[in-house]
Amino acid sequence: MKKPVNTLSIGFTLLLPASVALAFARVSTPHLWIEIPMGATGIGLGFILNNMNIFGQEIAGRERFGITTALLQSTRMVGGMMGTSIVGTIVSHHYASVVVRTMSVLGPSASAQWTPRLSDPRILVDETLRDRVFSELGAAGLDAPALVDAARDALVQSIHIGVMLTAVAALLGRRIAYITFRRPATPVARS
Repeated sequence: MKKPVNTLSIGFTLLLPASVALAFARVSTPHLWIEIPMGATGIGLGFILNNMNIFGQEIAGRERFGITTALLQSTRMVGGMMGTSIVGTIVSHHYASVVVRTMSVLGPSASAQWTPRLSDPRILVDETLRDRVFSELGAAGLDAPALVDAARDALVQSIHIGVMLTAVAALLGRRIAYITFRRPATPVARS
């Protein structure tokens, strides 16, 4: 490839529309239209991650090969942890705020009683916990399926926000400066 940095651009270019497509997925979206962007995301990350190592090692040179590799791996690990934490915090905060807003229509006492229970997204994945909350909401005379569906919608909206943040990161990543590789000097033959 004439410009090796193009592999990074390809990766970010795949990641960007795939993230946007996933952020706009709905219940009615056919599975194939979810699987294709997920595959493109994986392929895009494949183009990005390994090539970042190679480019960093090439720029640093042989004398700093080990240091560069360790630094890149450490940076990727810390960035992954921080990125996951930041996006997870944003998703959790958005989910909780939507549940609080939704529950506020029930009135202050019902809202105070049920908001903490519905603010825990585990009710959407833990069948035993969901069944218990369903029966308790029903016993209180509330529309349990509607409230749990509202919580589910809040979680989906929150996850879509997290995926859009991935798209923003991909957009920023496309702005990587072009890398110039050094060519080894060719030895001069002595006669």
